[in-house]
Amino acid sequence: MNKFTAFILLSIVCLCGTAAALPSAEFDHGGMAFDLEAISKKRFCVPEGGLNGIVVRAKDSDVDAPSVVHLELHKKSAVETAHSVSLRYRLRVDKYPDDRKREVILIWYFRGKDKNGNAVKIGGSRYRIHDTSGGWREICFPRLVAGSSVDAIDFEFGLNGCLGKLEYKDLCVSEYEDAAGATEGYIVEPIVRPMSFLDNSFALASGQPQLMYFTWRYADPLEKRGSGKYDAKKWSVSFRLPPGVKCLSHLKAIQRNFKNEKHEDGSSTVAFDVHPNAAPYDNWNHWYLMGLIVSSDLPSGSQPGDGEFTAFYDGRVASKPLKVKFSVTETAKAASVPRRYFNGAYIGADPSASRFADTDAAASLIKAWSEAGARSCHGGDAGMLPLLRTNGICRVAAPYRYVADGYNVNPPPGCGMNRPADQKFIPYDTNHPPARLKYFDKASCPVAIYEEASYFRDAVLPVLKKYLSGYDCLETNWEPIAFFGRGCACNRCRAEFAKYAGCEESDVAKDWPACVQEGGRFEHRIERFRAIQHGKVVRTINKYVCEYTGNEKSHGLIPEIAWGELADAFQYHPRQGESDPREYAGSLRWINPWGPYVWWDAKTPYHYQKRLSLASYAAAKNIREFVDREFPLPNRPKLLSFPSGWQGKTWIAVPEWIGLAMDSFFFNRWEGTSVYAFPAGYDARYWKAFAEATARAGRCEDAVLDGVRSDGLVETIPVPEYAANCRETTGFLPQITNVSTLQAPSYDWKEGRVVGLLNFWEKGEAFLTLKLKRLAPGSYTVISEGKTLWTNPDGGVSWTADELANGMFVAVGAARTVDFTIRPVREHSERKAVNEMSQKAVRTLYEKARSRLQRAADEDRASERMRGLLYPDTLPQI
Repeated sequence: MNKFTAFILLSIVCLCGTAAALPSAEFDHGGMAFDLEAISKKRFCVPEGGLNGIVVRAKDSDVDAPSVVHLELHKKSAVETAHSVSLRYRLRVDKYPDDRKREVILIWYFRGKDKNGNAVKIGGSRYRIHDTSGGWREICFPRLVAGSSVDAIDFEFGLNGCLGKLEYKDLCVSEYEDAAGATEGYIVEPIVRPMSFLDNSFALASGQPQLMYFTWRYADPLEKRGSGKYDAKKWSVSFRLPPGVKCLSHLKAIQRNFKNEKHEDGSSTVAFDVHPNAAPYDNWNHWYLMGLIVSSDLPSGSQPGDGEFTAFYDGRVASKPLKVKFSVTETAKAASVPRRYFNGAYIGADPSASRFADTDAAASLIKAWSEAGARSCHGGDAGMLPLLRTNGICRVAAPYRYVADGYNVNPPPGCGMNRPADQKFIPYDTNHPPARLKYFDKASCPVAIYEEASYFRDAVLPVLKKYLSGYDCLETNWEPIAFFGRGCACNRCRAEFAKYAGCEESDVAKDWPACVQEGGRFEHRIERFRAIQHGKVVRTINKYVCEYTGNEKSHGLIPEIAWGELADAFQYHPRQGESDPREYAGSLRWINPWGPYVWWDAKTPYHYQKRLSLASYAAAKNIREFVDREFPLPNRPKLLSFPSGWQGKTWIAVPEWIGLAMDSFFFNRWEGTSVYAFPAGYDARYWKAFAEATARAGRCEDAVLDGVRSDGLVETIPVPEYAANCRETTGFLPQITNVSTLQAPSYDWKEGRVVGLLNFWEKGEAFLTLKLKRLAPGSYTVISEGKTLWTNPDGGVSWTADELANGMFVAVGAARTVDFTIRPVREHSERKAVNEMSQKAVRTLYEKARSRLQRAADEDRASERMRGLLYPDTLPQI
């Protein structure tokens, strides 16, 4: 035996032996950073079902009020459809014995079977609810004001302009705790946005600055901004920071006369006058916010104590002091940063939320974002551009004013040129509310855009070029729904349509535009024509965006479109085809199908839905398949996802929803993600989830982007105590049913395989047998998250292909993702791991968790059975 042969045999012995030299891995049981059910229960007094108050029949209702009532529309004949039907009810509430105003919330359950939406009217406002595919859903109407003179709330259910059925039950009234005396005697109610909606705490990553936002609303629900009662120039605030927490900078546009006073005990107080634009509203203002960059150098695990925020009006205390509990966590750094995957955050188009007074502080903030793995920043103040470039972050311009929504191509006032009348967008008729007509007035004729008429050429393009200076692309909202079925009816468009229809323009002019409207002789040809026009508009704008942002290096125009437009989803609007992305997306470098958004509206009670975050995965997979099918290479746009971080005034997410959404899009081979909006005041717990998902993309991007999808070669068999399948994921994809909350996207790559195990079940871990089929004969190592070596039943570091086909017992924490890399054994390959997980250890974890998992699964099944959402436990279809 020569020395070389002896070395090979020794290596084989080492590789096939145990991995005793590696320490045992600590298993992440997962779970949610915030218990939304407990938070909601504390904030809202919601009864456990049944009626609170008495529902009585209104005078014009011909139906009593049983526990379940319904409305239904049917076809009257082959050509005639009933357009509306409604019932009105009065919900009696207990009169309050004093003169204080109370904020109450109306809650009930409903289910529907129509596609166009059901209408509910309360207090003159009409709301729209959607198809629930047979399951009961909760709906809430917040901030109804009740006082000593109020003893009833009138509301109306109705079906309008559609076919379908609406059922509803269990009406109740809940009182919101902050309206029951918490702010009594004060003018405003301040919050840390959005952390006050969660637990009024703020986690700082050790050594990394964080962006902290504050806003407020009037404590009196009936108080309106601009009433003249309060002078917008007389507001000021102070914020006392505990020892170990420091303020590095503030928002330049909002805070005036800024002071930062240090105290002997190590604490500090920042104080400033508030710009009139940020004065209180009757609701949570989300445009002009007060903001600070805060930081702590304390070690992870430290508890600095509470901060205290107080509002003042004309020098007098105007709010109950807001306590904010600070904590310090580990630094949020991505273990690996993707080279190809375009990962980042959308911070918004409003520069007032990102224009900081101290450049060094802003630079340290952006550096922290880069350390967490952000490779792109969408929006923000132009002054940030050099800082972003220094940190290797792509700069994405995100305006929403003068290039948006298909035809809103019109620079802001002061551009020095008035748009000629023959280049304006002309709706079919002027029978619209003033606000809608004002919206149309901002739009340009599509022909004038793609033929580059004088206004587009001499007014729009110079402003666009100046705005895009220093950026790498333009991402902008692209929802032309306001224009569907409404124009443009100008002479240019009439001439273009005549060419398209093969008619003389004089013939079309006889009854233009009636001939292309509902019932007109060209009704069935106009949708395709509008889609072609719209496609030309997009391609024209994209041409100049590329020219102004780096030509071949540019990412071009990135339109933000509703995700259903690039999926096998039902049509949400009768004229949705007028903006068919198949007319333009093949010419783009990137496109952003936003949604589905996973969020909780924090002004309403939270109701747990097991399927909620699973919608991201279902949509991501379906859109990927749709785009691959409709846009053959090389004319295929890259997909940029837009998972919801924060939006609206009170729509918030939790870290796990964001992380799972990022993983869902990445493992379905999208090329990028931008969290919308982020960080938006979220703390280090969110950045940790962002960094972990980014690191996962960094580890697996080559396999996912270049490998061969092999889901059919992977089988997951959860233990009996795991959650039942979901009846549905999202009503927009009703054909996708019977879906497991455990998903296993897989890619064959080189000689091995990469599998992502995504556990969407928030209540418990996923223990399962993972079977990996049709691997080439040989020996393999299995490493998860780039660090944990999974040993075979004998404690060896390698598995045979047959052993992996028979299955290995693995686990994923609640609301967590774990990536597994299966690769052929090579010399010392196991040394790339830093710890090990044995089959015995997983079995031990499972045995300890079984009873707890069974209780959680049973509770889920009982809730879903009550709401009509339970589906038989069979194999998932996706």
